[in-house]
Amino acid sequence: TVEDIRSRKILVYVDELAVKTVDVEPVFEGSVSGGYEATVVSLYPSEVEVYGAKKLIENVDHVTVTVDAAQLSYESISEFVLSGQAKDPSGNNMAGINISESEITVEAAGYSTKPVTLKTGYYGEPWAGVSINSISAPETITIKGDSSVLSTVSEIYSEDIDIDGI
Repeated sequence: TVEDIRSRKILVYVDELAVKTVDVEPVFEGSVSGGYEATVVSLYPSEVEVYGAKKLIENVDHVTVTVDAAQLSYESISEFVLSGQAKDPSGNNMAGINISESEITVEAAGYSTKPVTLKTGYYGEPWAGVSINSISAPETITIKGDSSVLSTVSEIYSEDIDIDGI
């Protein structure tokens, strides 16, 4: 056993303290049942300050909070109080970073999804000598929300497209 160690040298790295404001990005881990989609309803705070050694802080891109999708309620909102994790631009975890908020609150739910028909229109007249052969838009889109509301929706109307003077 070692009883005593004495060293004449200790290597110390010193860097300037830096502070940076970054976005908080919620991430869902796992999956929800078919026909449902994990959805963030609210996030507080949506930005945090990270602080620490300038050399490290320069590489912080954002902070994530991870929500376990298996813990979501379906069609009702669940609240999660989570710790954040600093990430670099490639999404890798960063150590040695302090985050101004120790708790980040995420409200999320598993909402039903449904494909519906998208109806589009246009108005106006193109320039003289110009004719519009077609306007392209998807025929269907997927919407999400409470299943009792989705059951009453079969189509969605977009805002008409202004082609005046094209």
